[in-house]
Amino acid sequence: MERESFSSRLKKACNMKNITQAEISKKTGISSSLINKYFKGIAEAGNFNLSKIADVLNVNEAWLIGYDVSIEREITSSSEKKDYSSIDSVKKEINRLDNKDMNKNNKETLINMVDFYHEKTKKENKED
Repeated sequence: MERESFSSRLKKACNMKNITQAEISKKTGISSSLINKYFKGIAEAGNFNLSKIADVLNVNEAWLIGYDVSIEREITSSSEKKDYSSIDSVKKEINRLDNKDMNKNNKETLINMVDFYHEKTKKENKED
């Protein structure tokens, strides 16, 4: 089964959340011309911009890039401290995925997202 494109998912999320391209640009700091390229399917967001867009739209990053997962983000309260000691095992599992399910580039993207959110969570937990 073919994944839905980033452009298509971005349009769906914006329609569902009633958010315009201009609002995404303003709230993320991403240029309006680059946002327009995302909408047209000319470009795909890298990890950092993907994260910013997903934050604004409050959607799951993996869903946004076309994977068959829930659109909903996993939300945890700041009082729920998680044990992230198994992050390496998560990354190993990603690398074990069959190339039919996810190519090498997408595996690297997902691992980078795991690392990014692991660091982000650690910083947030230090602030609490």
